[in-house]
Amino acid sequence: MSGWAKGMDLNKEIFPDNDQRSFWIVYAVATLAMLCKLFVSYHVYGTNDVTSWFSFAKYIQEYGTFNIYPHFPFYNHPPFISWLLKFMPTQNEAGFPFQFRILPICADYGSIFVIWRLLTLHKAPNKLLICLICSLSPINLFISGYHGNTDSIFVFLILLTIYFLEVKNIIVGGFCYALSMCIKIVPLIIAPFILFHLRSKKERAALVLILLTVFSIVYLPYLIFDYRSLIKNIFQYGGIKAIWGIGHLMRFVIFNPHYLFQLRQTLANIFVVHVLYFVLPFAVLIVFLAWYLSARRTINLVESCFLVFSLFLAFTPGFGIQYLSWLSFFAVMVNPLLGAGYVLIGGMFIARVYTFWGGGVPPYFADSVKHGLWGGYENILELALWVLVVVMLCKFLYDKKILPVRLKRFNFRAWLCTLPTFNLTKQKQQSSI
Repeated sequence: MSGWAKGMDLNKEIFPDNDQRSFWIVYAVATLAMLCKLFVSYHVYGTNDVTSWFSFAKYIQEYGTFNIYPHFPFYNHPPFISWLLKFMPTQNEAGFPFQFRILPICADYGSIFVIWRLLTLHKAPNKLLICLICSLSPINLFISGYHGNTDSIFVFLILLTIYFLEVKNIIVGGFCYALSMCIKIVPLIIAPFILFHLRSKKERAALVLILLTVFSIVYLPYLIFDYRSLIKNIFQYGGIKAIWGIGHLMRFVIFNPHYLFQLRQTLANIFVVHVLYFVLPFAVLIVFLAWYLSARRTINLVESCFLVFSLFLAFTPGFGIQYLSWLSFFAVMVNPLLGAGYVLIGGMFIARVYTFWGGGVPPYFADSVKHGLWGGYENILELALWVLVVVMLCKFLYDKKILPVRLKRFNFRAWLCTLPTFNLTKQKQQSSI
């Protein structure tokens, strides 16, 4: 898989790959990591998200899956999750968090073996090293084993989608992709790259047909019942504002009385525009990049996911701790050195935040409602992590010759000529024949 793992000289094997031996090492470490997550999950309650999930499950089991969207405006999960919650045991609240987190933990475990298969399929160097870093990722330990959310599940399904599309199994790949959007709507943002990755109209039509079939089964009854609440809950959720990246930096200036009032007012207006109008420009950018890069055959689907999720984390005005798990595996696969730094700093950041919310070590219950927004060293780690995301993104764009090093020497007209064009003259000649 050309272009993968350029963060260090990985054309040389750090661990010479004996496939059978390496697989058993990965299997042992991944299993140990899964058992560690289960152990942590069993002995803690988790975050406020777990409390919300328990409330959702209780309500669904009493009033059904249709009424939850107007009743809980912050319930931003597709109907398929409601079906799963309907059968979750809720008699004992103390046992609910562990039972709920079993599926995300198993999804992380399965992701390691899909990553192994992808790396094997494309003869990527140092797949043992990459799989070990992914297995031991502190970000995934905390998000799957402690936090209590479904993000690890849709990441696993995205990896399955990539694998089955790579082996040309469009039906299974399309079903996995449709199912990932039934866990959360987040995978929708990689749809342009998946569609442009498929080269024939027949493959694209098959994928669209599968998506429409699954969506009509899962979403259509709820759209008919109350489309306003469903669309508002699922598509308009944007995380907590001004606690990450650009928004955090703007908030620091806006609420700092030492800066000029005019500067603070200007930044406040810019931030409001950023929050209100982030989605449309981001969507347009993703579609353009998918079209442009697929025509050049510059990147593969794993790199596409890395590009989309890193762009999102670099520029999003809203944030949730669980967002960090979207990028972790893809960052390690694309750039093992910087990816290892990402999961390490991310793990330190999450551990500090949970300790702050939990009121000490170990944090049995990380209550963000009681303790509020983090500060101090957590802010330093958060900004360092965001800067690392931007660095990884810029390095990737430069390695792929998408971003020029020196903008002064950037020849816009020459770059414009590299855009895919349609030969209208040729089409007219063919049509006249």
